[in-house]
Amino acid sequence: MLLERRRFPRQATLTRKFKHLGACLADIGRRYQSAAGRIRHVAASGHALAIDWLCRTICRTCGLRGSVAIFDLAESDAAILSRDAEFCVVGSGLAGLIIAWRLASAGRRVVILESGERQPNRQLPVREALNGSSRHAGMISGEYRGLGGASAHWGGRLIPLTSHDMLARPHAAIEAWPLSPADLGLYTPLTETLFKIDHSSFEADSAASPPLPAAGSIDADVVRRFPKTPRFSNRNLAKALGVQLQGQGRIETWLNASVCDLVLDRERGRLAAVIAASPNRKRLEIRAKTFFFAAGTFETTRLALHLDQISDGRAFAGCEALGRFFQDHLRVELGQLAMRDPFLTNRLFGQRLTRSTRRSIHFELSPAAQQEDGIASAYIDIRIAPAPDSPLNALRSLGHRVQGHRSAKSNLASIKQLLDPGFLASAALWRLKYRQLYLPPDMSLFADLRIEQAPHRQNRLQLAQQRDGLGMPVLALDWSPTEADEHTFQAAHRRFRAYWTRAGFDEICPIAWPETAAGEPARFIERSEDTLHPAGSTRMGTDPRASVVDPFLRCHGVANLSLVSASVFPSSGSANPSLTLLQLALRAADIRLSQ
Repeated sequence: MLLERRRFPRQATLTRKFKHLGACLADIGRRYQSAAGRIRHVAASGHALAIDWLCRTICRTCGLRGSVAIFDLAESDAAILSRDAEFCVVGSGLAGLIIAWRLASAGRRVVILESGERQPNRQLPVREALNGSSRHAGMISGEYRGLGGASAHWGGRLIPLTSHDMLARPHAAIEAWPLSPADLGLYTPLTETLFKIDHSSFEADSAASPPLPAAGSIDADVVRRFPKTPRFSNRNLAKALGVQLQGQGRIETWLNASVCDLVLDRERGRLAAVIAASPNRKRLEIRAKTFFFAAGTFETTRLALHLDQISDGRAFAGCEALGRFFQDHLRVELGQLAMRDPFLTNRLFGQRLTRSTRRSIHFELSPAAQQEDGIASAYIDIRIAPAPDSPLNALRSLGHRVQGHRSAKSNLASIKQLLDPGFLASAALWRLKYRQLYLPPDMSLFADLRIEQAPHRQNRLQLAQQRDGLGMPVLALDWSPTEADEHTFQAAHRRFRAYWTRAGFDEICPIAWPETAAGEPARFIERSEDTLHPAGSTRMGTDPRASVVDPFLRCHGVANLSLVSASVFPSSGSANPSLTLLQLALRAADIRLSQ
């Protein structure tokens, strides 16, 4: 059993104490390597009291005073285990960790179940054959399992939904969110603090003097916003919350613990327990007063569907939304930008660097343009693609290693690439004079058009007849882009293309717009891709018939269960889901604490 940051009871065996000591030494690092031989000698001599003293001393030295317990179910000595807790959180990604942190900060005891290992990865064998005729790449490889979830790999982009995104949009057959932007905005400062980014406006540009070209800043069709991105070192939520979790002493995390069954209290209409299993069939039962399913859209929906199945349809009786209205942002590459004016191109699209916050430009269709064309929202991102052997790519690779990428290049190779005198001088100049990331001439820029897929009832997730290796029903997806999505692509492409010319960007960095041989705009949905932003399949609302959870993410039919993933989004809007999900997770935790 792998243990970290946890005191052992006095009656623990010498072997288990020695394992704990080894884990402590691994956490401490090289400073204690020289002590390992002496500790092994002490252990071989059977000096249990000396080992106890060494464990306590090392834990005190590192500040690890009984704070967070991390167990690996696969390494458990027992075949069957059980735990009791006030709260159980399934999933340790963005939503799961921030919920656990919020609950533990209020003095509550929390158990986290994580199906992956310490290092998140994309090994999802239970869904490899379940995409059917659908072509949703995110179902196969979009979710990371492991401590920290996708935050160990994501780009860190944080931007809120607009007020228009959350309103009813009858022109696109999109329903309103059952809460207001202010309800979510209450949690924006806290989220920014956790990721160590500033509290400035998302609408204002932070680039230093001289100012950016004024052209294109105010337009009837296109709105400019500026998402915030944390440093690489602050993006992994497991690391970002690590220091704050120390000293809580109320969080117990189990790795390699995939949910394989649910236990119902049929008389009270509640979830009584969750049973998890490891790949080698060790089992763990968690009995709790309140449960949070926060395991990403696919797994959260699968667990809700399974709960309904084993309750003979009583858990979500009368609900017509469970598993339906599945949606994602769709993406197409519009074309590469030609850097006719490298300086102004860099000023426009180089990331703004303000202390621990990075910001980039984000173009989205205005509410008026959406209404006029009868479409959902759409936005353009400028994607930076450095050459593989460039110093900028080496800098990114080093950042990924800091964040937690296992597949990133070795530090030594990246450092050698980075030590280019010309690049370093230019990068320093741009950082000091303009407070921006320098974009070298050997890199490429691409314009990606992303659209909001309007919710459609026929796009759905459901349980298949097959079972996975742990006996759980596997998930099947019936989803495809629609002609309404094609209409959104065409209208957005037309608006953005006209804006690019109107703003003068055609003179600075023209885009090679897609066209057919006849000169007409090309079709988009056939070559579009999902953006790994699955949502909508356990949507929130006030009507139990038309929604799965209430505005606080509590299941209508199961009082002690909350579903916390992008699956609760009624619509996706013009922003990636991360900030909205974090806001909803904090709100869901707070309502449970208030009860």
